[in-house]
Amino acid sequence: MKIPQITTTNQRYQTTQEWVYSTLKDAILTCALPPETRLTLDELAEQLQVSRVPVREALLQLQSEGLVDMTPHAGATVSPISFDSIHELFMILEELEVLSGRVVVGKVAPGELGTLEDILAAMGQSIAAGDMEKWAGLNTEFHKEISHLSGMPFLQQITEKTLERWDRLRRCFLT
Repeated sequence: MKIPQITTTNQRYQTTQEWVYSTLKDAILTCALPPETRLTLDELAEQLQVSRVPVREALLQLQSEGLVDMTPHAGATVSPISFDSIHELFMILEELEVLSGRVVVGKVAPGELGTLEDILAAMGQSIAAGDMEKWAGLNTEFHKEISHLSGMPFLQQITEKTLERWDRLRRCFLT
């Protein structure tokens, strides 16, 4: 298993544990570490050139987010993506979108939707150019902007976490 290199430019200072966590999370979400990949503490620590402690802490945090499965005395693996989890994800996304849309329609004036219109225009351009990766990023940005316009920080947080899961699914199976 090879952990991809990440660039650290324009990032705020991080502890070693935060850096290991963000590196592993990025590798899981981009499917550089595909579902069901075995994650060994010693191997990860060696590859990332850190001690085992920040790796263990990062794996525990990723486990709490459902991205890593940890089994006592057996180790850790990247969480699989099952048909049931895909179905669950789409059900949750649908409800989050309905709620966000309902709130935004009730509180935002049409003149305040310029950012959404700009994103939609850019999405159209990326489709015309055949750049589906750019379209996917803009699609995520579009949905994040809707939740942002709701003015509900918790809704925005849940939407962003759910969109991360969608992005992982898309990268693992659709690209």
